[in-house]
Formats: sequence, structure tokens, C-alpha cells
Amino acid sequence: MNRDAPRWTLPVAALTSTAVYLATSARAVLGGDNGEFATLFAEGGVAHPSGYPLYTLWLRAWSWMPAASPAHGAALATALHGGLSGAALLFAARAWGASRMGALFAWAAWSFASLPWRLATHAEVFSLNVALALTIAALAAPGAPVKGTRRVALLGLAAGAALANHLSSSLLAPLGLWGVYTGLRESEHRVKSALAGVAALLPGLLTYLSLMFVARHAGDRLVWGETGTLHGLVWHVLRKDFGTLSLAANGRPPDGLAAVWFLVKRASVDLRVAPVVLGLVGFFALPDEENNGAHTRARALYGATLALAGPIFMARFNIEMTGIGATVVERFHLLPEALLSVMAARGFDHLADRAPLGLRVQGVLVGTVALVGFALALPEVRDDHRDTVEVYLRDTLHSAPPNAVLLGTGDHRTLGIPYVQRALGERRDVLFINPQLLSLGHYRRRVERALGRRLPFPEGSSVSTVAVAETALSLGRPVLLTDVFSAGIPRALPTYPFGTMIRVLPRGERVPPPDAILGANDALYARFALRPARVPLPPWQSDAQTTYARTWSTLADLADHARRPDVAAPLRARAQLYQPAEEP
Repeated sequence: MNRDAPRWTLPVAALTSTAVYLATSARAVLGGDNGEFATLFAEGGVAHPSGYPLYTLWLRAWSWMPAASPAHGAALATALHGGLSGAALLFAARAWGASRMGALFAWAAWSFASLPWRLATHAEVFSLNVALALTIAALAAPGAPVKGTRRVALLGLAAGAALANHLSSSLLAPLGLWGVYTGLRESEHRVKSALAGVAALLPGLLTYLSLMFVARHAGDRLVWGETGTLHGLVWHVLRKDFGTLSLAANGRPPDGLAAVWFLVKRASVDLRVAPVVLGLVGFFALPDEENNGAHTRARALYGATLALAGPIFMARFNIEMTGIGATVVERFHLLPEALLSVMAARGFDHLADRAPLGLRVQGVLVGTVALVGFALALPEVRDDHRDTVEVYLRDTLHSAPPNAVLLGTGDHRTLGIPYVQRALGERRDVLFINPQLLSLGHYRRRVERALGRRLPFPEGSSVSTVAVAETALSLGRPVLLTDVFSAGIPRALPTYPFGTMIRVLPRGERVPPPDAILGANDALYARFALRPARVPLPPWQSDAQTTYARTWSTLADLADHARRPDVAAPLRARAQLYQPAEEP
């Protein structure tokens, strides 16, 4: 029975998902690392560890592109990687023996799932990571279209590029090394093939030297770390600031069981269950259909790679799997989900053979999967792309007094505020400091240069947020907190609600009377651009919008304490307007 779709369907499919990603790319800066990458798109610089030189060079190469905003331009550049990941999935599925229709099924289930779509439509490194990882998986497959020296060289080229983009691509080592071994066995000149592989690996790895060049010629551009020196570059690439094998430098031990369960749960939801089941079917059916030892070993190494990139890697994660933590972690699910989707193509063929299903029925199933996935994921993509975070950042900066110092935490502030200041050119007089990063020498020295004053506690010691605030106040600079990250300042210094922030006063100064605070906040909120949405929001947007509610709930608590329920009730009602609805 002929079960092959026409050849032209594969490139058309890849172009279709690329077009969808381009059309739905985010126009505003979102949370997480997005603000930093959008800033690097606009002006260049060095990203947080490990630097991601291939991706940042790609962003700069597309910085000429007309777009609605720098965030939109960076998203468009990333959408091209989303299209490449779909093409690489088709390539890998075919290399592992799937029919063209089976490959189209895997593409449809993958491309229009929520997570791949969201990560392909705003500035992030993970779509390119998957595109390169799936290329390695395809080149290592028994049915790879290249053999011998060409296989080894192309694997070296793909591996070097992958490592230059994201170090998690090293998790492909079992499969990639098997591909190299296979290529060497196929070659008549093994030494020549090995040298070709090493030579092809180097260009990607050498892109890390661009971080040194950029740091030495950066001027006042955004540069994380001290990559201008060889020692600083190695420190940066190995992620020593965060702990090389840790996801975050928060002191939490890994919670392997919770992380693995979160992977299983999210993969099932994101890929809509059926592709996950078919992926497992395809994986276990592989040696039955290809009854020889080489294919059995290849399948075993594919399984080892999937386990390494999935549960074994996730077991190292030390971030809570809820709220913003879940958003941070789920990005790393993209790679194991992609590897599983390759096997889903095989599973689809297995099902079609056993049913049996004619070519027309298979085509209907593939089209249904694509359309249902599109319909289910599009609302999630739109929610993810709400401009809530960017509006919050701009409201916050524009409400700050001249030359203010803002103290706060959270990636959406730490990386998003520089985007508004540098890429959009707004309120560059304001200095944002994340006290949690002051333990990093390079960050502390940057803050001290910006303040024009050394901080009054030794480098490497515990950070005193009160001392940071008092240093800025002593320089005559207004100090405000963007979030409640430390109880030390409110206990030691006078504070009061100020728009989306908390104003900090010098020790001993009196807080304005309640009526004056209320009037000032009325005036601030009248100028704010945010229009509250009483709907469930993704974590970054929810955190930003909730900040608007904090002022009114704090003032309502003060009115309750003063035994003024008539004042507290309307204030609490205003707070409720800004509180996002909970998930049903």
C-alpha cells in the first residue's frame, strides 16, 4: 500500500509553520530573558551566562529588519528558527524511517502545540536549540541521507553550532557520538574523516570569542560578566555565576521527583497526549521493523539521549514548578518533546499499517491534528503575547522621580527595564538595581560606577539592602522598591505606596499624611497606560498586573487599621480591579 504523501508537502509544511510564526510574533517585550535578547537585538552586547553567541550574532544580523519595535524585530528573527525547527523535525523523522505522511503528522502535532509556538514567537534561544538538536538526531540516524566523511563533518558542524547556541545541546552526546562512530566506520579514510569532524566543530565553538571582542568594544552597551578577559570568558561560558550544573543560584536543592513529574504532565498537555503515546509506540516498534543490530543500538542510544535530555536533566532543577518558576522550567521541555515527536512519526506509521489506514484517511488525520492544535494553542499564544509586562515597565519608569534608584527583583524587571531604557530610549536617568545580583563582583562594580560611590559592605559579604538604599539616599537620589523582596528596608526606613512601587524615605523622615498619599496615587494611576484585565494571565503578566493592585490593598489595610471601613471598602474594590482572575 502506498502511504507516502507527495514530496512537495514537506517543504510546504515547513513554510506554513514559518509563516504562522512570523504572523503571530510578539510585538512587546515579555518576561524572562526576552527583554535582554530584545535589547541585544537593538544594540548588541553580551547576554547572561553562557552568552549564547550564535543566537545573539543572529539577532544582530537581523537588526536592520523593519519591525513594530525592537522586541518585534527580535521575535521575527526567532520565528525563522521556529520554522527551521519544523523543517528539522521533518528531516529527522524521515531519517529515522518515517514515511512522509508520518513526518507530516509529527510536524502538525509539534508545530501547533502551545510551547513550541510560544517559544518560536518571541526572542528566546530554545527554538534554534531544537532545530540544531534535531539536525544532529537526523544526521546520526541509520537512514541519514549522508554517509562516511560527510556525515562526520556535518555532525561536527551541527554540534559546534548547537554548543554555541545553548549548552544543553551537549545532552545529544550519546546520539551524536554514535553518528560519528557510524560515519567513521562507513569511511574508507577514518583519520581524514575524524579530522574533518574536528575542523567542522571549531567554527561554532570559536563564536564564543566574539563575546570577548564585544566586551572589549562595548562602550556602555549591555554586557553581563567580564568576558573581555580569557578567565572571565571561561567563567561566563561555564555559568559559574549560577553554578554550572544548577539552573539557578538560589541555594535550593534539586527536586528531581517534582521536576520529572512536571515534565510528564506538561508534555502530555502540550502535545495533546496522542503524539506522546505514538512517540512511545514508535520508539519501541523501531527494532521490530528494522531487524538488525545496528538499528537496535541506534534505538538504545536514542532512548539514552531522550532520557538524558528529559528526566535525568530535569532531576537537576532547583526551581519551584509553579507560577513563574514553571514558566522558566517548561522552556527546557522543548528538547525532549521534540525528540519524542520524531518517534511519533514512526508511531503514526505503525498505527497506519496495523489499522490499516489509507492515504486519504491519513491526510485527514494530519490535517485535523494541525487544525485542532492551531485552534487550541492560538488563544494561549495571544495571552502569552499580551503587552502587560511592557506597559507595566513603562508605567513604572515614567512614574519614577528624576534620577531615581529602583531596587527590585525578577527577570522581567532586571532584563526588561534595560530594554525600555536602551532599546526604546526612555528614562535613562533612572538606575535599576537588583540586590540579589550584588553578590556578583561584575554587577556590583557596575552599580558602584553608576552610583559614583562604593557600597558600604565588603565585596563577597552578605548584601545589605538597607545599606544600598541609604547609600542612594545619601546621594540625594529618590529610592523606590519595585517589589517586596526584603523585609529589611520597610522595618528600618519609612516607606509608603507610590504607584506600582514603594517609596523609601531617609531614616527619621516622616511619611506624608494618608490624604496626601491617596491623592498622589490617584494622580499617578490616572496617567498609567495599563488597562486591567480581569482574566487569568500567564505568570509574568500576572505578576506585573498584580503590582498595580498592591498599592490599593496596602492603603485599604491602613484604613482598616485606622478603623475607617468607609475608606477601606472602595480602596479594596480598586485593588480587586487589578487582580487577575484565577484559573478555573
